[in-house]
Amino acid sequence: MSDVPGIAWGLFTLVSWGVSDFLARGLAVRVGGLSAAFLIVGLGALVPLGLLAIDAGTGSVATVDWATFAWTALLTGTLLGAAYAVYYTGLQRGSVAVVTGVGSGWLVVSVLIAVLAFGEALTAAQTLAIVLVLGGVALISTQRTVASGGASGLGWGVMAMLTLGVALAMWKLLTEAAGPALAVLVVRLIAAGSLYVYFRARGGRPMLPLGSGTWCILAAAAALDGAGFVAYNIGLDGAPLTVIAPLAAAHPLATIVLAAVLLKERLTLAQGAGVGLTMTAVMALSVLVA
Repeated sequence: MSDVPGIAWGLFTLVSWGVSDFLARGLAVRVGGLSAAFLIVGLGALVPLGLLAIDAGTGSVATVDWATFAWTALLTGTLLGAAYAVYYTGLQRGSVAVVTGVGSGWLVVSVLIAVLAFGEALTAAQTLAIVLVLGGVALISTQRTVASGGASGLGWGVMAMLTLGVALAMWKLLTEAAGPALAVLVVRLIAAGSLYVYFRARGGRPMLPLGSGTWCILAAAAALDGAGFVAYNIGLDGAPLTVIAPLAAAHPLATIVLAAVLLKERLTLAQGAGVGLTMTAVMALSVLVA
């Protein structure tokens, strides 16, 4: 029963990230994946900033282990910036279901890091669920295009899986070192900064949205994304990574449903089976570690 609050935060993260990713896809189509990543990461920093201000007002700001926080925040922020860039580019150019389905495999990377580096336990049943996740990714990989003829975005999903997996595994150390609000705020600022440096190195600048409708999409996507990260870190503050990560990793469920209903996405039979297997295995792993 002690993990119930952590599970609730994990479920909140699932919904927040799932809806945010669907909105981010619409933004990425309008301004490009890299610009969408920069705008959502940067604007989403307002959520943890507000929480940090509330914590300061109530005197509940966590004591910071600056030695640990300094290097983990820099590494995680840089990785997160790269992860957002490849993920949103994939949403712009490929299938939402394929990119988010493969990207959810970050769970496998994070949990393996938790076991190997942080000493968390993994049972035989949990190992089987992880193998099934990888099997689902393999099925999705059978074709590079979707049934409607567009690119699947598989490569972008795989890159997002790897970079997100390492970055999100680091959040446990970050939260323990500085608390949820400060960890999310600083890492998002570093991620946004790294993306801006990348833009300038290429001789360009992020593209800003045109029209009030696109700005509304940006505001909603950024708010939900930032809220999801805060919830993820609050959950990690009181529950193991192997409880929170599987629930958060199931966020493509919400994105895929929205894409199927509103965008009428069509996958091949094998790809549909792969997405279904991946999501089922992620949910099974959530139950096994709860």
